[in-house]
Amino acid sequence: MESWIMREKEMCDKLIKTHINIVDKIELMSDPTEKNLLRLKYIHGMTWEEISDEIGYSYRQIHNIHKRALQNFNINI
Repeated sequence: MESWIMREKEMCDKLIKTHINIVDKIELMSDPTEKNLLRLKYIHGMTWEEISDEIGYSYRQIHNIHKRALQNFNINI
């Protein structure tokens, strides 16, 4: 196989492993609201407005929860 194809495959494999690692770490979070917010934002790709509507918090509250969630998020990639 050509070397550039191998590099692309290796990069894809690394991205998939990173994604799985992030999903797993989100699921280990103890606060259900923080977990849900991170899942909606980073796994489902929702906007802040969509997340606000989905979980019933104001836009400002969503950002406060996000800040706290990132402080509590522990990942080593």
